Amino acid sequence: MCQFKSGIVFRTGEVFTSPFTDSHEDLIVLRGLKDNEAGYAQRWVRVEYVPDVKLEKWTLRVDEKDSPSWFDTDMRIRVTEWFEKLIDGMTISTGTRKLVVGEQIILRGNAVIEKAGNGAHIVVMYGSSNVGMMYGSSNVGVMYDSSNVLDDKREIKK
Repeated sequence: MCQFKSGIVFRTGEVFTSPFTDSHEDLIVLRGLKDNEAGYAQRWVRVEYVPDVKLEKWTLRVDEKDSPSWFDTDMRIRVTEWFEKLIDGMTISTGTRKLVVGEQIILRGNAVIEKAGNGAHIVVMYGSSNVGMMYGSSNVGVMYDSSNVLDDKREIKK
């Protein structure tokens, strides 16, 4: 089963992900790949960069029966570093963002998002993080601690 954060890694070291899906099958279609084609594993591999419950430790996993020989220790290190930068860019720990649209976001600490709109996916919320109004196809995956989503009739305290 595909988990956050899923991707496809090519033999060249390129990593392909999408803010709109963590389904490997969707990523394969979006990229125009064929996983039933002979020798595909010599060109690309499914991976997942998954956290522990508190997002303190992340692990890169190959989501295939076997790992191709080119996906060696050096490649794993490069891909892990790529995912670390991606996750850092998604994480908001402090301050307020007025609007999030079409992004995957991780909220920690006392971060605030005033509006989450079409395609916004708040993957997880921790601490005392808040999301104000949500509309369109926005959603929240999991909430922990005292994080909350307010309705559009309440103001977020700043």
